[in-house]
Amino acid sequence: MVLKSLAATVALGALLVAPASVFAQDTTQTQTTIWTTMPMPEQGYGTTIYNAIPVADQPTFITWMTGFPPDERVVVVRALHGYSIGGPTVETFTTDTTPAVAMPVFVNVLSPDDQTTFTTDWNNMTPDQQAQFITYARDLNSMPASSYSTTTTTTQTTETSGAAAQPFGTTMAIAFSSTLAAAIQPMYMGMANTMPISELGGMNNWLSTLTPDQQALCIRALAPLNEMGMKGAVAKAGMSDYNVHNLLLKQLDPGDKAAFDSMWSSMNDQQLSTLEQLARDAYNGGLNDLGASAAGH
Repeated sequence: MVLKSLAATVALGALLVAPASVFAQDTTQTQTTIWTTMPMPEQGYGTTIYNAIPVADQPTFITWMTGFPPDERVVVVRALHGYSIGGPTVETFTTDTTPAVAMPVFVNVLSPDDQTTFTTDWNNMTPDQQAQFITYARDLNSMPASSYSTTTTTTQTTETSGAAAQPFGTTMAIAFSSTLAAAIQPMYMGMANTMPISELGGMNNWLSTLTPDQQALCIRALAPLNEMGMKGAVAKAGMSDYNVHNLLLKQLDPGDKAAFDSMWSSMNDQQLSTLEQLARDAYNGGLNDLGASAAGH
């Protein structure tokens, strides 16, 4: 789908402080251009990353991103996203982490197709760029949802879909994200940032009926399916309830599978049918378009 959204930040003091307003609009326009020139799902990843870092660092982050060529930005976003969802097996960066230590960590969270490209790009970065890379990765694993920034936008849309085409969709996602466990917030935002508001509202309503442990299991299973779907996955064995269950189960760590089966057995018909439909929508093209899951069936 072609996204043609053009957004400009409405600065709070626009009428009173003209220079600050102009700067805010310029920063937002640059930010918007960076994300909208990326493919999906990297557009959603980029917005999530931007919202998750401290507000004071956001202008510097945009400036840093513009220092990379467009194709390199995509790999940079993938590396930051992969690090943010890597979980406890990924080394936690500190203020003492060196580029030599960080580089193999980033490589390991990328797909094999990106690893050689990233290594070359990393070696061509300046020491400053590498240091900022580490800082932003560290921010992603340390910022609570309450510290995420929200931006009021004016949006004009033509033939668009997903959150980029839905005013306040990202704000809605951020607000709901704060009710989830911190470990799954980046995965949730990776999905939510690409969803139309109607779909997002349906998913949020369904998630609110689950316990925190169940929410975590479902998001951990759905997020990778959504990534696969947005990259062109197509169901080969059909999407029966049995196959949907097995497909979800395959996305989880071995230690989570028994808990997932227990949850699956305990869900009521509405909860289960919604989970199955979300899985089908995610795997068959991604959750970035209008489908049946908003209705919960």
